[in-house]
Amino acid sequence: MRLNSALNRYLVTITPEKKGASVESYRIGKWLRHPLASELMADIRRRDIVSARDDMLMQGLAPTSVKNQLYLLSNVYRVAADEWDVDVVNPVAGIRMPKNRPHRTRSISLEEERRLLAACSPRIRSMVI
Repeated sequence: MRLNSALNRYLVTITPEKKGASVESYRIGKWLRHPLASELMADIRRRDIVSARDDMLMQGLAPTSVKNQLYLLSNVYRVAADEWDVDVVNPVAGIRMPKNRPHRTRSISLEEERRLLAACSPRIRSMVI
């Protein structure tokens, strides 16, 4: 089975049952446009996934977004193997996931707070203060 066939089947059978179906549909669309989509699932190797991961990071995708893309692909492989009887090994399993960026520690300055409150209507300002 080609990856694009598995992605489309997943999109039709699995994604609609999920709370975040619209976001997952978008992610599947990104994978469908990826060069790996035309490959046989069994021919995709870890090095291909590592390369895709590194490309996404180099394009500026946030580490969390890259992880979500990889988790989705991993789940497509799991469902294909477990439920659709496709003889594949999950190439996402075992690869390193990107590390999250450090949490922000910045607070708004007094000047920013002043401008924010000035922009609020009186009703909103009373709830903010």
